[in-house]
Amino acid sequence: MRKTRTRASSGNPTLTDVAARAGVSLATASRVLNESDRKVGREHRERVLSAARELDYRTDLSAQAMARGNAPVLALLVSSIDDPYFSALAAGVADSARDHGVIVTIAITARDSERELTSVRTIRGQRPRAILVGGSRIAGNPHTDALLAELRGFADGGGRTLFLSQPVGGLGAVHPANTAGARELGTAIAGIGYREAAMVTGAESLETVAERTEGLRQGLATRGGGSPWSRTTPSTAPAATAPPSGSSGRVGSGTSTCCARATTSWRSAR
Repeated sequence: MRKTRTRASSGNPTLTDVAARAGVSLATASRVLNESDRKVGREHRERVLSAARELDYRTDLSAQAMARGNAPVLALLVSSIDDPYFSALAAGVADSARDHGVIVTIAITARDSERELTSVRTIRGQRPRAILVGGSRIAGNPHTDALLAELRGFADGGGRTLFLSQPVGGLGAVHPANTAGARELGTAIAGIGYREAAMVTGAESLETVAERTEGLRQGLATRGGGSPWSRTTPSTAPAATAPPSGSSGRVGSGTSTCCARATTSWRSAR
């Protein structure tokens, strides 16, 4: 006859403790608590759940990941969290993940492609269900091939991957309408009589910067405007800095391409 323990053996209660308290096999306790597809009788199920509550048992996500092949975790990589764009992105991902019973872990890459690659390699070892890679892609990035190899290997193992930026290597992507949005802005500016624009952007190597610059150029060109001229800000600059003297617009950093209406920045055709 199985001897039933009335308390955890030591430290945090384990699955073995729950099984012993419920008077069932370890396999049965595991099927109930890990929500296995294999059916467990109602009586045994209720005993396991009752024992788990009494012992204040918490599922070991690492062990669950080993058993299932993944944990109920979604990994999100962003360039920073003090930038309003990325904080809004993270909030949206977290809200959606919650609706699906998944938690989100966030890794900060600081627009460093090597750091991004290292983060992905580390995250794969945690066996999340999905990896979302945010932030503009970088032209001439020497780590692109290695990053794609990591993400494809993760996908081959049953994980899901998604770029929240420009699509790369045929992997899935949610591509923000950088060009279209900037084109609409340029068209609106040209529509009220302005023909030239100044831009404050992130590094020129960021593909988002190139897309937004091209979109603004296209918009200005609808009324015969010229190409926008730009000023590059360091990618490590604060999320928002004071506009230059004489301007009245908000200046953003990183991938945020902003236009400031000012006497030194705009020239009217009127």
